[in-house]
Amino acid sequence: MWMTALLAALGGAAVGLVVGLLGKLTRGAYPLIARITESPYKSALLGAFVGIMIASWHGFLRSPRRVDTAGPVAQITSAEQFRTDVLDAARPVVVDFFATWCGPCKMLSPTLEDLAWEYAGRVSFVKVDVDQLGDLSRQYNVQGVPTVVLIRGGQEVHRWVGVQPAGAYRQALGALGPQTKPQ
Repeated sequence: MWMTALLAALGGAAVGLVVGLLGKLTRGAYPLIARITESPYKSALLGAFVGIMIASWHGFLRSPRRVDTAGPVAQITSAEQFRTDVLDAARPVVVDFFATWCGPCKMLSPTLEDLAWEYAGRVSFVKVDVDQLGDLSRQYNVQGVPTVVLIRGGQEVHRWVGVQPAGAYRQALGALGPQTKPQ
């Protein structure tokens, strides 16, 4: 992040310096530019500031998300995998029943990924595409997507339908006991 800010500042400073030098060459033909570019150094400082502002406005200075090729939320692709990864799991599992065409599902996905990182090692997070595994979604009576089901010991403990804030999931996970509290 600091490297992006530095590059934005240097790029802006270079543009400001050029504008400042050009301002000197115009010899006051454009009063506003002449005022801003009284000195190439002032222009460079202004350019650096503008470069950082543009970089931050475009979101280049945000903290990057964790990058993991496997991702924090595993995709369930078969009923057998669901049985072993969810029903037979030693720890609680949050199951996201979703569809690839569902807008709210896409909105919920980053929240669940962040929670998966937060609860790593204590709670597993998986997702099930209702179009690929229709029998499984019917078995769990999924009537709309997104539907998120918390399963512990093979039994449903909690269910959310629709997009919920992260706090709603944290509250249910915290109620499971101290072993699931985030660090």
